[in-house]
Amino acid sequence: MPPEIFSGNTYGKLDNKRPPIDLSEALHHFKNSSFAKECFTPAEHEYLVEFYNNEVEEYEGNITKWELNRYLDLI
Repeated sequence: MPPEIFSGNTYGKLDNKRPPIDLSEALHHFKNSSFAKECFTPAEHEYLVEFYNNEVEEYEGNITKWELNRYLDLI
């Protein structure tokens, strides 16, 4: 559940939770989420975990144009 609405200076609040910063971290939370497991059948949940696991592997296995432009000259 989301936290209560916060009023004030959040920079001084040390226990703020942040959302996942990448697909891999989001997938980890989804895979272990009791809420997600309640919303989907076991087969659906497993399918979605595998589908997005493949997405993570594809994404992490690719080199972007920026990386090529930035680092190819260094090789």
